[in-house]
Amino acid sequence: MDTKPQVSRAPARTKVLNPIASTLMRLGIRPDPRMALLTIRGRKTGRDHTVPVGVFDRDGHKYVVAAFGEVNWVLNLRAAGEATIIQGNHSAMYAAEQVHGEEAALVIRDCLAAYLPSPLAGPMLRQRISVTADAPLDALAVEARRTPVFRLTTMRHARSNGFGAAQTA
Repeated sequence: MDTKPQVSRAPARTKVLNPIASTLMRLGIRPDPRMALLTIRGRKTGRDHTVPVGVFDRDGHKYVVAAFGEVNWVLNLRAAGEATIIQGNHSAMYAAEQVHGEEAALVIRDCLAAYLPSPLAGPMLRQRISVTADAPLDALAVEARRTPVFRLTTMRHARSNGFGAAQTA
């Protein structure tokens, strides 16, 4: 029996939009104030991989939601257990812990409320997520079983070198 999770595929347009969003954010232009660059060490290659993500603040914690399911960055984050987040000029290393149940459901609700109205993100989310932000908590909890959510805990702050790459402080 194969216990490896099946890797999901993000919508095809992310292959075009992610590099554009990453470049804009490295230049200091964030398409959305919640957007950040998430850099994770690859579980197979050991090389760093960077993807744009939404970072959500809830009850004093930061979270990232894998809206497209078990994509490669999720598998890498689980394996590494840590990542660097760059938001604007601020960069920090975070420990990442996957959360479940009500905690994950509430973060998914925040994600849906933020991004479903977006003309770019909304249609992509609707391809995979069938609930809305005003769904009952139990329906959001069911969605949380197939939509990974990670709580981020600050490990150390880093400083920007002016080119979007973080250096440890």
